Parts: sequence; structure tokens; C-alpha cells
Amino acid sequence: MPRLVTKFKYLKPTDRLSAGGYDNGNTKAGYGILGKFENISAKTCICCGQPATRITKGWISPYCDDCCPQDEPSVPVSEYLSDN
Repeated sequence: MPRLVTKFKYLKPTDRLSAGGYDNGNTKAGYGILGKFENISAKTCICCGQPATRITKGWISPYCDDCCPQDEPSVPVSEYLSDN
């Protein structure tokens, strides 16, 4: 039975790898779980937890209609997810 990975080792960014952190040595099941929750988080408002309808384009952040900042450019969630 696969085990759930609960501890991660983050690697330092290098010139070749410039993002903030990477998980190393996860299992297929672990990657599946991460992918599932990445998908859920892209569709959930970061302010109130309601279903997101828009995603801002500067900092990629999902918002519902009530919480979406009016001064930041945004696109519908469905449009953003179809492009990525």
C-alpha cells in the first residue's frame, strides 16, 4: 500500500532552477494528491473560500466576484485554466 508523504525536503534554488522550492522523492500517489489539491485551490477564492470566478494576472490569485480587486486585471477562471 502506498504511503502518504508528509515531510518534504526543499532544495535551494540555483541559477538553473530558479523557483522557490521543489519536492524531492515523492511517490506517484503523492503527486496525484498534490495535483488534485492544486486544481481545487485554483478554483477557490483565497479570501473567503467560496468558488472562484476570476484569477488576477499579476500575482496569479483566484477570487470570487465579491472579493476580486477591482484595480487589478483579471480573467475568468475557465479562461485561465483552458490556457494552462
